[in-house]
Amino acid sequence: MQGFFSWHSRRGRIPPPPPFTFIPPAPHLPFPVSVRNADCKWREISRPGGQFFSAERSGNPSFWPAEALGVHVHSLLRWFPVLPCHDCSAVPLSLSPPSPKYAASPKGDLLGVTRCWGLTDLPFFAANLPSPCALMSRLLVVASQPYGGEGRGSAALRLLNVLSRSIHPTLEPLWNKKLPELVERLEANTKVSLSQEEWEDTLLKFLQETLMTISDCSWTCRLTSEMCRQLSSYNGSSVEKNFLYKCVGTALAACANKDLVRKTLQELLETARYQEEAEREGLACCLGLCAVTYLDETLAKLEEFVKSDVFRKSAGLFSIFKDRSDNEVEKVKGTLILCYGYVARYAPTELVLARIDADILRNIFLYFNTKVLGIKVETKDLSLKLCLIQSICMVCQAICNSAQSGDFTFSHKAELVSQMMDFIKAEPPDSLRTPIRQRAMATCVYLVFLEPSLSDAETAELLDTCLSGVLALPEAETPREKDGPVLRARQEETLWRDTLGALEGLLKGVLQRDLTPRGLQAMFEHLGPWIKSTKEHERERAVEVAAGVLEFYREKLNVSTVVPFYNLGLLVALFSPRCTDSLAVVRQHAVDCVYALLYIQLCYEGFARDHRDESVEKLKAMKPGLRDPDVNTLFQACCSIAKVIAKRLPPDQLLSLLLTMLEGLADPDRNCSRAATVMINSLLKERGAVLLEKVPEILAVVHAKLQEVDQEHVWKAAQQAVYILASQHRVVVVSSLLNSPLPLDSCTCALWRALAPDPTLASQVLELLLEKINRDVPYKENKSFLRGSTSERVATFLPLSATCALHELMSVPESGPAVVGLYAELFVTLLLRVSCTVGVQLPKGLLSKERKTLGRGQPPRTLDPCRYCQAEWPGRGGGGGLQLPSPPCGTDFCFSSAQRQALGL
Repeated sequence: MQGFFSWHSRRGRIPPPPPFTFIPPAPHLPFPVSVRNADCKWREISRPGGQFFSAERSGNPSFWPAEALGVHVHSLLRWFPVLPCHDCSAVPLSLSPPSPKYAASPKGDLLGVTRCWGLTDLPFFAANLPSPCALMSRLLVVASQPYGGEGRGSAALRLLNVLSRSIHPTLEPLWNKKLPELVERLEANTKVSLSQEEWEDTLLKFLQETLMTISDCSWTCRLTSEMCRQLSSYNGSSVEKNFLYKCVGTALAACANKDLVRKTLQELLETARYQEEAEREGLACCLGLCAVTYLDETLAKLEEFVKSDVFRKSAGLFSIFKDRSDNEVEKVKGTLILCYGYVARYAPTELVLARIDADILRNIFLYFNTKVLGIKVETKDLSLKLCLIQSICMVCQAICNSAQSGDFTFSHKAELVSQMMDFIKAEPPDSLRTPIRQRAMATCVYLVFLEPSLSDAETAELLDTCLSGVLALPEAETPREKDGPVLRARQEETLWRDTLGALEGLLKGVLQRDLTPRGLQAMFEHLGPWIKSTKEHERERAVEVAAGVLEFYREKLNVSTVVPFYNLGLLVALFSPRCTDSLAVVRQHAVDCVYALLYIQLCYEGFARDHRDESVEKLKAMKPGLRDPDVNTLFQACCSIAKVIAKRLPPDQLLSLLLTMLEGLADPDRNCSRAATVMINSLLKERGAVLLEKVPEILAVVHAKLQEVDQEHVWKAAQQAVYILASQHRVVVVSSLLNSPLPLDSCTCALWRALAPDPTLASQVLELLLEKINRDVPYKENKSFLRGSTSERVATFLPLSATCALHELMSVPESGPAVVGLYAELFVTLLLRVSCTVGVQLPKGLLSKERKTLGRGQPPRTLDPCRYCQAEWPGRGGGGGLQLPSPPCGTDFCFSSAQRQALGL
């Protein structure tokens, strides 16, 4: 171009342009190859003797033919004006004002630029160069993809700034302020860091401010018409066309000519390419933006379009096959459904609430529900389902954003929640191929917030449906090159992360409706089984979601009064064993959960949300070490976590923690089962002293757990827990075990034997048992009506139970030292016991239990009081011991091998 102007200047044809102060291009914006090629073409055609500049072609070597320049400029603007954009950084920030006779001309085009080069008197410029509206439309669309074409967005904005007075004389102050800010924003970001949606919204806001500044109805009408005319030129560029649709909607909202608005809406609905997803989205967004100003006109035009011949041909059952394919009809219906959603989203909230039921939802349901001969037919078209979900989501968003949302009763709420659940249930359970689950759950988040509230049963069904629809999906395979395109695998991974995020968002939305310990407990009643799942991928997903939910609860919690966090123990017991899970990622998320729970407790105790507790902060420091699967490392981490929990847990929560932790002894993951054992023992050692009144309840849970499982490590863990309790509360433990039903089952026997290995504890327990036997009467006399005045002796329960306990304790070889130490007391007590139990009958209740035991096929355990006393005699037993002289009553003594060794026999 410089050659062109220099050539004419040397010949006196054109005055030289005013001097410029050139600014070098930014170093991070390299010279695009496409621009370089176009630059070469421009220089070729602009040199004397070039393709278009020749005496033979033009008949006048002084000027280019008008059609040549016009064709070239329009071709440049079609894909972006090459030289102006490349050189815009070297263009002065502003130009001298154009001549008044061109300023208001609809064909002013580039007059502001051409004036400074003396081209304004050339007639072909006004006839062939694009109008200001066309130029502005093109450059806005180019700027919508700012990082395409090696950074063309900032170049387009710079060029707009230079041409501001040529576009419209009132724009210079606004554009001089706004456009440099937009350029700076682009240069401060990258394609990854800048959200495309946010950038487009910024440009639309810029367009809206521009039209408000111009405030010229005729100019706005010309811009709207020009944008509509350009739509067809972007048929191969869906993203750009989508943005241009949004620009049209913004311009329509600013246009004061209602007739033009109605005509434009009708043309857009009739000429849209409904088969293309991007165009359907763009058209719907266009109508929604138009509804910002023209809500009634937009709704009326939509209903008018449905009644028109264009759409009516597809409405009947039989005409579907005549005029349009089923697929095409579904696409048109989906677009209309989407239009109503965008209308609800963008229309003024004070106006749209009154139209939700009568005009918006009524038509949405009408287009989605297809009836054949009066029977509702469920659609299988994916795009139609997605349009419905997206539209309902935008309707709910509009209601939630309204200032009157608290007083608005959404009568279709239960129906729509049920519809979303049906969509989720209809998805294949073995794969994730569509975004149906994700978008349905995102819609339910807004539905949950609306009134009326869902019942507990409806909420439970919603949670169970969404949890099973996502967490139960099979584990995704790692993509491999030979299996197919890696890009598709990445897209599937993105879809999966979005779906899991939508599930987490739904759980947070449900929880926010009841941000209390009760609401949290209700949430984990549904999530808990997935956290304890036997499948690793299900546990991984569940614990990850749980960590996000607990952190959300902690962030949103606002405690005005100190209240008890009554279910802390239950939740800590759910997550703490998972800190040694077989999966490293589960271990780390489990620590996050315990960390959040303890800080929630601190908030309920009255501490500020930003308070930091030294002991709790140690949990974060443990996370890196949990990547190591070494057993010893995990054991040490488990002990450390238990100490932190024991320190921060309120006394009233210790019992619920222990009882729930005991349930974890049977966890299918052996690591977690062992972790539960370690934590139970650690907690009992640290805090067991405060559990005096809760010992019977703890022993009952331990006994019940032993009845459910027969795994050896579980039994050992239970015995260890009872031993620790007995070392702290031996009297209560002995009393509780003595109240166990007779005959003793194997579980109770195991608990008694747990007290024998420690000589000190065993001696103390033996003394307590001897005291029970000596203090209570061995039997009671009852008169029998069948035998007249004859009475019968019936054994009393407590001495009999103590005698059975002695049998279990003394059957353990490790009890030898304790037996030796109390040999004399044992000998005398049991000798007296034998003498008092000859001919004594068992209580009737025990006899009936014994018969039931025999009826169930279990081995007989006779409760003959005299036989038990003889069995416990300190010289009799099944240990293969040395036979000693018989006692006076004729019974013999026998020691176990350990006892004989202790006695030196």
